[in-house]
Amino acid sequence: VIVTYGNFDSRAKLWTLDRLQIYHGWPVIGLERYFRYLKELGPDFYNRAGIERIYFVLDTAIAPAPEFQALVRDVEPLIIKNPRDDAKFKIYIVGQ
Repeated sequence: VIVTYGNFDSRAKLWTLDRLQIYHGWPVIGLERYFRYLKELGPDFYNRAGIERIYFVLDTAIAPAPEFQALVRDVEPLIIKNPRDDAKFKIYIVGQ
């Protein structure tokens, strides 16, 4: 599962993330939906669904909420930089 958090340009998201969902069947959801599924379907929902890894993609232009920070605590992110060499996204892989 890929969980996005932050401001994503719809064209860029379509080209990169939605393409994975359309052509490869990877679920791509926002952080609000991630939490809603946990609340409505139980805290073990993702485990029961057979999901082994969750990729949390953070837009670095926002300050992450404490709930997000708790999800990725102790996980070293993969940094994606823009052409100016500024960090644009952080990807946290949980469940390796």
